[in-house]
Amino acid sequence: MVTDVIAMIAQVTVLGADSDWWVDTGATCYVCSNKEWFTTYTLTSEVVMVSNQAQAEVQEIGTVVLKPTSGKSLTLQDVKHVPAIAKNLISGGLLCNAGLRMDINAGQMVMSIKGTYFGKAFYTEGMFKLQLVNQSHEINAIAHSDYTLELWHNRLGHVYCKTINKMSSLGLISKCGGKVEKCEVCAQTKITRKPFPRVNRSTDLLELVHSDICDFKQFSTKVGIKYFITFIDDFSKYAFVYLLKSKYEAFEKFKEFKAEAERQTGQLKRIRSDQGGEYRSHEFVSFCKEHGIINETTAPYSPQSNGVAERKNKMLTKIINSMLLTAGLPKCYWGEAALTTTFILNRVLYATSGITAYELWFKVRPNLNII
Repeated sequence: MVTDVIAMIAQVTVLGADSDWWVDTGATCYVCSNKEWFTTYTLTSEVVMVSNQAQAEVQEIGTVVLKPTSGKSLTLQDVKHVPAIAKNLISGGLLCNAGLRMDINAGQMVMSIKGTYFGKAFYTEGMFKLQLVNQSHEINAIAHSDYTLELWHNRLGHVYCKTINKMSSLGLISKCGGKVEKCEVCAQTKITRKPFPRVNRSTDLLELVHSDICDFKQFSTKVGIKYFITFIDDFSKYAFVYLLKSKYEAFEKFKEFKAEAERQTGQLKRIRSDQGGEYRSHEFVSFCKEHGIINETTAPYSPQSNGVAERKNKMLTKIINSMLLTAGLPKCYWGEAALTTTFILNRVLYATSGITAYELWFKVRPNLNII
C-alpha cells in the first residue's frame, strides 16, 4: 500500500547513501536512505511513490536529529528509511506545519522560528540543500561531540580552520573533530590577494597605532550609524572599533581611544593614517602636538602604505558579512556585528605571532567560553 508521495525525486537508486539533506516542498514525509542517521526506529512494511510513479520499500520509521550550522537541533519524527532512494528529503510542508518559517531569496532559503534564525539551505542541483554541521556517521557523528570544527568555524566568525585547530590544541577552546568542507559563506564573502612586502614592526605597545575609517553609509543602522573607525596597535594587533554617525565624530573617538588605551598600557607615541580630512583637521593636529604624538599620514592614493588598517577593515567587513549571512539578518545590524567581530578577532590567534592580540595586550589568556 502506498502511504506517501516523494514529489521532487524522480529516481530510485542503489548507488549509495547521500550524506546531504534536501528540502522538498512537494514531499509529504521525511525520507532517509542511511539507517545510521536514526537515533530510534521501529520496523515497518510500507512503500512510497516517487514522481515517475516508481515505488520504493520503507524498512523502518524513526527519529533523526540534524544539526544546522546555527548550533540548534532539528528533530525529525516519523522519518521513513528507504535504502533505495537517491536523496535524504525533508518535507517543507511538515516543517511549515511545525511552525518553521522558510524565506527564499537569491538562491538561499533562510529558516526561522518565532523570529529566531534556525538554519539555511542553498539552491544546488535544482533543490535546496540544508547547511549542516559536518556529521560523519561512519564514525558515529564524531563520538556525538557537540563541538565540531564546523561549529567553531561559524562561532568564530569563519576564521581559518588551521587557526581553530591550533586554538583547540592550546586549550583556548574545547576539543573539536571533523573537517569543514567548502564553506559557501566564505566563498561568497572572501577574496584573496597577494600581500605587499613586509616591513619592520614595532616592538612595544602603543609605539605605533594604525587608524582608518570604513564607510557603511549605504546600510546605516537603525540608530543612524554609517561608519566605524579602527585603531590597531602595531605590536599586538589589538584593535579598538568605534561606531560613528558622522566622520566629524572621529576626533572625539580618537580622544576616547587614547584615554582608554593609555589607561590599560602605556603612552601613545605615533598614529598612522591616510590623507583623510578627519586626521588632518586643525583640532586633531593640535591635539597630537600638545600630547607629543607623532601624526603620520601616508602618501596619497597608496592604501598599501596604511596596510594594517586597510587589511583590518577588509577583514572586519568580510566577517561582518559572513555573520549577517549566516544569521540571516539584514544589513542594518552591521554595527552590532562589527563590535562582535572585533571582540572575536582580538581573541583569535594571530597567524605570524602564534598568540592572541588579547594576550599581548593584557598579558593574560582570553576566555572564549562566553562566546
